[in-house]
This record gives sequence, structure tokens and C-alpha cells, in this order.
Amino acid sequence: MKLTTNWQTTKKKILDNKTVKDEYDKLALQYEVADQIIEIRKKLKITQSELAVKTKTTQSAIARFETAKQAPTFNLLSRIATALNYKLEIKFLPK
Repeated sequence: MKLTTNWQTTKKKILDNKTVKDEYDKLALQYEVADQIIEIRKKLKITQSELAVKTKTTQSAIARFETAKQAPTFNLLSRIATALNYKLEIKFLPK
């Protein structure tokens, strides 16, 4: 019987590697935002292509953002929020 794992379980195993964790931490905010967008997009049953059309960008740009290969601009984040009917909020918090 083949066992399946979810992303959180896989992520935990991957991040047990210190080198991987250090690199992940450098991009943590980017991953967090990407994860939120993916979650909302899937909840709303919107494909990357559909989101791209709504935000006037390309599907490949959405894919690069969702895989944290490229950081989105504030302008793109704002357009994504609008397309998903969400409010974008950016703020500084104490550590």
C-alpha cells in the first residue's frame, strides 16, 4: 500500500536539513505569501491562467511567483488581491 503525504509533512522533512532551512528562511515571506495566494486561488477554483488574465499578466509569471522563483511586485500583489476579491494588507510587526 502506497502512503501519501501532504505538503506540510513533506515540507517538515525537507526543512530538517539545516542548509535547506537557512535558504528557506531567507525566502520565508515570499513562500508565505505564495502559499496564501495558492490556497485562495484553489478555494475559489481559479486556475493560474484565469488569474493571469484577471491580473493582466501571464500564466508563467503566476507560476514563477507561486513557486517563489520570482518575487512579485507590490503592483502585482495588489492586482492579485483585487482579482481574488481580497484586501491586501502589508505591515511591519515586532519580532
